[in-house]
Amino acid sequence: MNMHSIHHISIVVRDLETACERYSILLGSSPEFHELALRQVKTAAYSIGSSYIVLVQPLVVDCAVGQILAKKGEG
Repeated sequence: MNMHSIHHISIVVRDLETACERYSILLGSSPEFHELALRQVKTAAYSIGSSYIVLVQPLVVDCAVGQILAKKGEG
């Protein structure tokens, strides 16, 4: 299988607002915010060409992303 593009890369963060301050400066753009209630997360998506960098903050500790954050930390 050959890969021709990447749709998005997700980065788990503890504090979406603080992370957005850093990434907005780093990427020189503003994100598009979403709250995904079923997944229990808030996201901030930065468009880079045809791809996205998506910062993901869990809203509760016991959701899937919250468990990943607790086990592996940010990143």
